[in-house]
Amino acid sequence: MKFGKQLEEYELPEWKGYYLPYKLLKRKLEDLSARTDTPRSQGSHSGRVGGSALEGEEAYTEADWLRTVEEEAMRIGDFVDRGIHGLEQQLKDLEKMIEGLQSGRHIEESIDENAPTDEEASFLELRVLQAVGRVSEGVQRLRLFAELNHAALYKILKKHDKQLVSKEGLSEAFPRLVKATRLNETGRFDALDRDLKKLSSASSKTEDIDASPEVARLIAGLGRTGVVGLTVQPASHRSELVLSFFLGSSVALFLAIGVLLCLPEKSPKTFSEAYFLTPIPVFRVVFSFLLILWCMGAVAKICDQSDVNHMFILNVDPRCRVTPEFFFARAATLTTLWILIFGMYVVDYKWKILPTVWAREGYNKRASFHFVLYPVLLLLLTIVGSLAPSTICRQRYKLAVLRSVKRTALAPLFAVDFADNMVGDVMTSIAKPLEDVPAAVCYLLSHHPQEEELVERFVTSGDTCSDTTHRWVVPLLAGMPFFFRAGQCVRRYRDTKECRHLWNLGKYLCSLLVVIVSRMDNTAMLVSAPWNRRFCTKA
Repeated sequence: MKFGKQLEEYELPEWKGYYLPYKLLKRKLEDLSARTDTPRSQGSHSGRVGGSALEGEEAYTEADWLRTVEEEAMRIGDFVDRGIHGLEQQLKDLEKMIEGLQSGRHIEESIDENAPTDEEASFLELRVLQAVGRVSEGVQRLRLFAELNHAALYKILKKHDKQLVSKEGLSEAFPRLVKATRLNETGRFDALDRDLKKLSSASSKTEDIDASPEVARLIAGLGRTGVVGLTVQPASHRSELVLSFFLGSSVALFLAIGVLLCLPEKSPKTFSEAYFLTPIPVFRVVFSFLLILWCMGAVAKICDQSDVNHMFILNVDPRCRVTPEFFFARAATLTTLWILIFGMYVVDYKWKILPTVWAREGYNKRASFHFVLYPVLLLLLTIVGSLAPSTICRQRYKLAVLRSVKRTALAPLFAVDFADNMVGDVMTSIAKPLEDVPAAVCYLLSHHPQEEELVERFVTSGDTCSDTTHRWVVPLLAGMPFFFRAGQCVRRYRDTKECRHLWNLGKYLCSLLVVIVSRMDNTAMLVSAPWNRRFCTKA
């Protein structure tokens, strides 16, 4: 395999662009070699050398090429130096955290009421071990980066000597650049590995164990971090290919459903658009849920690619091994079921595939009891898929999400951390989809097949719910998320005394006011107002 292909294979995607531009330097070197082999005529100003363009630089010389190599090598050396400095700083911070945990073990709760409990201390130790594992991964990645660029620098200078018949590259430039960039000083990485090993053994869960950070993580039940190199990238690449294929297929199937909706139905006299649309609230609820899963996977994927430790920020149990691929897999399965079942419902109702059941009790001859089975089956599969046990996402992690929702709902009684704040923001974002829940429940609990009264109610209000549900239940669901966020703002102002939380409180109170006003009977209000009553009398 050519070295250029090998370099691309081993490159880390997130650091692409920081490596030695091997192909560009090789192309410029070939142009210089062609200029030496094929001298140009004295009067030529074509800007081409040996039949290939040299990026508009006719005067580009061997000295310029060597200067470019030197600049790139120094840039790479500076990148490695800054990376090592950052890792060393992280190690110092972790050392302080471990010292604090070790000193905290000897402080009894009776002396310090704010001292963490045994469970909290154990949780913090797991987080420190997780952070040590991430730093260890960073050391491995940076070591691989330095080694790849070291090899690339050697290969390109060797190619320089071969094509230009020179010894200046390997005998003079290479030793000088390696010494200046310190790419060959692997002792720096070995020192970091020793410090990491020392930190790993300082934890109470791995105390007195002479083991690497990865072994310490496995002992503590944290699993392995991503291994750099060829062991991870092909699997990641395959998952991206599968995800891309699925998304493309889903778009095609959604377009096919759109075509089915546009095709003329069988027996237009008995076809009722209103009856056909009555179960749509149930389909919308499931669709909103799978969109949440897709968004969770996308956010987690972006955080991983940007080296953002979102699991730590959101205070997730360090032993949780839920990855973006987990959310994508669940979302893909639900999306497949949604497309299949909704497509079957469309085909069945429009073209009478299955015989009708109890049609005489329904809206017309096309009405049937079995149409409710499609949304019910989809809803049951969604619930089972969400609550089914998983070796990756255990039930205790799902219960942790519910506990966060509970703390958000009772915000004034609990301190608001970043994770609870995010839960409150997500709840306000789904305030509108929550309004589909009463409509879905009303459809599922109504008479099947749908009667004429229910169909007329759907035409009037967009669902089969009663006026009481529209007046009380729907605004209650729509307003609860804003009420919870308002409670969080009150608690955060109480804890921090920062006025910006009061501004946030005003924002959510205004949102609550919008929900209340939008659900009022505007006609009754206008008529009951004295000035409006006087105006109406004169009119």
